[in-house]
Amino acid sequence: MPVRNVRPPREDDDNPRLEDIEQFNDATRDCPKCGATLHDDVDLCWKCGHALMARDEKGLPTWALITAVVLLLAIVLLVIF
Repeated sequence: MPVRNVRPPREDDDNPRLEDIEQFNDATRDCPKCGATLHDDVDLCWKCGHALMARDEKGLPTWALITAVVLLLAIVLLVIF
């Protein structure tokens, strides 16, 4: 059965050239969450869905949080008494 609706590739198509594939095929990195090998231009891991461009937001360090609470309590106590 013949294949229909297949057009030959044009010069201005976005398809990669064979030379580009050979040059950039090994440009990969590992996902920091699951360790899957990914191309270096992806935004999400195909395996676990981890957002690669997202920053890990850990919030305030514990010492800063404790210091803020103690200062807040000291101010409240000074205002009351």
